[in-house]
Amino acid sequence: MQDEITARPLVDILSEQLGEPVVMSGDNYVLLSNKSVVAAAAVELAIAAQQNELADAQTAKAIADHKTNGELYTLGGVEYQVPFMKDDADGLLQVKAAFDMGVLSTNIHFTNGTIMPIASTEFAAFAMWFVEKRNSFFV
Repeated sequence: MQDEITARPLVDILSEQLGEPVVMSGDNYVLLSNKSVVAAAAVELAIAAQQNELADAQTAKAIADHKTNGELYTLGGVEYQVPFMKDDADGLLQVKAAFDMGVLSTNIHFTNGTIMPIASTEFAAFAMWFVEKRNSFFV
C-alpha cells in the first residue's frame, strides 16, 4: 500500500548519528569499521529518533489527508465535503469575482468532486469559514 508510513531502519539512523556505517550482527548493532558493538544508549537514542520520525510523518500525512478530504460544510440544510487544496482556494477567488460582478448564484466545483450551489448572500460566511480552515494549515 503506497499510503503506508514505514519506519526507517535503525541501522540507517545509527549510521547518521554516529557518522559511520552500522550493520546488524546477530542481535547487535555493530560499527562496520572496527566491529565493535554500538552502545545501548546510542541504540535507545536511535529508537527515539525513529519514533519521532514516524510521529512526524503520521502528522504530515494526517494534515495532507485533511486538506485533500476537507471538512463538512452545511449550506441550506445540505452537507458538502469541502477540501482545502490550492485549486479550491483559487476557485473561491473566481467565485468572489463573479459575485462582485453581480452574479447572484453559482456552483463551486471542488477538487474532490463536490459541487456546492451557493448564492451571493451565502458566500461571505462560507468564504470566512473556508479561509479560517485553510489558514490553520499554515499557522
